[in-house]
Amino acid sequence: MRSSEDSEDFESLEVSEDVQYWENVEQIQTEDTEKKSALNRERAQKLLIHLQSIPDVFLDDLEGSEAEFLRHTTTTNELIASNLDADSIWEFVFLAGNMRESMKAKLLAKRRLEADPKQGAKKQVRELWDLWQKDPSRYRGKAAFARDMLEKFESLTNQRVIERWCQSWESVPF
Repeated sequence: MRSSEDSEDFESLEVSEDVQYWENVEQIQTEDTEKKSALNRERAQKLLIHLQSIPDVFLDDLEGSEAEFLRHTTTTNELIASNLDADSIWEFVFLAGNMRESMKAKLLAKRRLEADPKQGAKKQVRELWDLWQKDPSRYRGKAAFARDMLEKFESLTNQRVIERWCQSWESVPF
């Protein structure tokens, strides 16, 4: 006959093994879900990338683009049939939404930069810097160039910033 201590040890061992078993099952299910999610994301991305690559010929040459349009449409339909199902469609919607938000943010940033008077001044400073590179006798150095630019453009306020622009432009061939 078993003692109560043996019985408690046996029961705790059974519970411990059961907990371990269910933890393993949960881990396997989680890994399967992650793999399936990654596969759905990959399948949705294939279609999204294809849709982003709509040929410019559609916009440029309407008469000559009919065959190209049909090829693109056929490829799109094939990608939809082979990559989107009930699971991956939600991944596609999610990716498309992210892409839309990203494009919207880029457009807003571009508009903000275009409206910034410092960006217009920076463009003109770059043109003057290019001229200076062709005729180095105009300025003794970057500091002199930057000081002159501060005088010419009221929207610019920091000599060191202009000098950093010059440094970055030096590394790019004109």
